Amino acid sequence: MLKKIVLLLACLAAVLCTDAQVKRKIKKGRRNKSQSDFALDKGDIEVDWEVGFETVTNQVHTFVWPNTAIRYGLTDRLEVNAEFSPISAWDRTVTPRSSYTGIEPVSMGFNYQLLTESKNRPSLVISAQLAIPYFATTHFTADRYAPMLEATANLPLHEHHVLGLSSGVFWDGFSPDPSFIYNGNYTYHLDKRWDFGASIFGFVNGGPSQHNFDLSLAYNVTPDIQFGATGGIGLTPASHRSYFAINGQWGMNLLRKKPDPHLTGSR
Repeated sequence: MLKKIVLLLACLAAVLCTDAQVKRKIKKGRRNKSQSDFALDKGDIEVDWEVGFETVTNQVHTFVWPNTAIRYGLTDRLEVNAEFSPISAWDRTVTPRSSYTGIEPVSMGFNYQLLTESKNRPSLVISAQLAIPYFATTHFTADRYAPMLEATANLPLHEHHVLGLSSGVFWDGFSPDPSFIYNGNYTYHLDKRWDFGASIFGFVNGGPSQHNFDLSLAYNVTPDIQFGATGGIGLTPASHRSYFAINGQWGMNLLRKKPDPHLTGSR
């Protein structure tokens, strides 16, 4: 059984709010989804969205407006993606209380599937993403480009169970030194409609480490439409206190031709 438990690599880029002194170090979103389950085929386009509220400290909060990611399958193994995240931040540690609303640096990247899973072999996905500080509003811009590199491995242990672990590095756009990131997750497919997930994730750098725990529940309306909710807490003093969000996805294949009605039917 130990041979079947493999490390997945999924990670979360960090975006900073300097004026409000809010640092959203761990991106929320679809980090705890099995990429082997959600890998795109050629011509697939998928839109992922999330709306969430985060308590950074008792005095500092952020609200994520529809964080939107668009993914497109160039081939059955290669996808490109872009992410756009409006956010509001409140800081009650200063007088007068400050609040900001704007757009975090837009991120663009790709996922490439090196291996597909088999009975005794996990899937392996290599990912890269780059957050561009110039594509952000004043209060949410960064000093530098913020790249992220990750490798993701997943292995279905059974029809209903998927295990994964991950690790990688990212630069937050302010410090020249990278942070080590990790994500261990478990997904349980209750049936064709409902999925339950649990995830432990965080990052380590020269400062205090952050470790977090999430639970998620998703409902699959169709194979291409999903709605869900995610909630989590911080496990260390440097982590955010809590986070809750609703999310969803919509997809379709742009290359799939509809059958010609003149060529279908009984013969």
